Amino acid sequence: MISLEEASKEISEIIELFIPELELNYAKVEHCGASIVCAMENGDFIKLQALPDSSRNTLPLPMNNKDYQSHGGHKELIRKFDSHNPKAWCFKLQKKSSGQNYEVHFPGNENSWNSESFKNELRKTFTKI
Repeated sequence: MISLEEASKEISEIIELFIPELELNYAKVEHCGASIVCAMENGDFIKLQALPDSSRNTLPLPMNNKDYQSHGGHKELIRKFDSHNPKAWCFKLQKKSSGQNYEVHFPGNENSWNSESFKNELRKTFTKI
């Protein structure tokens, strides 16, 4: 398992390698740490960020029976306990194309981090908008 801080260093280094290539395809490229934004002249953009995963790094516990039931009961509570990880992080990929905003899955998190697969996904994602 890799922390967000450790992965951010690797992500930043990998993005740095791709910036010259991206600057040929996009009107504006902004890189800051573990995030990158590439914009077209027509206003379309693609944005990738590595962020703490708030759905897995916080665990709201039910305070009474009503909360317990609204959280999904016993099986759901066990699933939340099993998936809880205070060091959880994930990628968030946003696209704006033809005036519509999209949020797209981008593989990688604290358990499945692999720099080679990140390079491949980055190239595949940012070469087509």
